[in-house]
Amino acid sequence: SGRMEIDARMAEIYGHPPDRRAWPYEAWVQALHPEDRDALTAAIDAWHGSGRRGEFTARFRIHRRDGAVRHLRVYAVTMADADT
Repeated sequence: SGRMEIDARMAEIYGHPPDRRAWPYEAWVQALHPEDRDALTAAIDAWHGSGRRGEFTARFRIHRRDGAVRHLRVYAVTMADADT
């Protein structure tokens, strides 16, 4: 659950309009390549379940809205807001 904040470049990579800056987490999960989805979501769940914050890295594939497949290497920073 939750949402992801993205920049214009990430929106472009995923094939979304550049002004789309927030995604529901579940919408992002659906964009993952089916062969990568379980492993990546398990890694993210383990990361969040450990209580750690900071850098997260992963390699995976996505399906763009136009049907193209992209290979990604992600360096993300996880944060919690005041309500979590």
